[in-house]
Amino acid sequence: MEDIKNKLTQFTEYKGISKREFCRKIEVSPTFLANNSSITIDKVIKILTTYPEINIYWLIMGRGEMIVDSSPEYIQGLASEYATQVVGIQQKMDKLGYFDADQPAAATSTNENRLWSLIESQLKTIKSLRETLAKQTQTIADLTKKGDAAGVPGVASMGAKRAK
Repeated sequence: MEDIKNKLTQFTEYKGISKREFCRKIEVSPTFLANNSSITIDKVIKILTTYPEINIYWLIMGRGEMIVDSSPEYIQGLASEYATQVVGIQQKMDKLGYFDADQPAAATSTNENRLWSLIESQLKTIKSLRETLAKQTQTIADLTKKGDAAGVPGVASMGAKRAK
């Protein structure tokens, strides 16, 4: 647990907030980061709902980056970027006369087949990112509704679910 608390201290330094402010926001004692007590799953959930940018794998396992960006805006940006790249590749190849863009099966050379595989892969990535964006948008809407119904904005009503 000490390792997790050290990581949380690193996070407060990264965010430029005091340990006291961090503890206040996650609703724990100001000495939470300093003591050797264990961290319950409820506290981890509170930390991650208060600070969703914390990478849970980094926090618990020590893998990956401290911060993860899974905001809908970021995912939509990636999807748009990939879509633009794919369209650009298709247009350039069409201008160079490599193949008819409407007839990918007509591509015969190895390079053309590789390029079509790349394009198909990128299109699958775009589709996947759009699906992820739709799911996250729905989750945000659902959590907002639950919080509003409880009279508390956001995800504050999660505690009511666990109490059942």
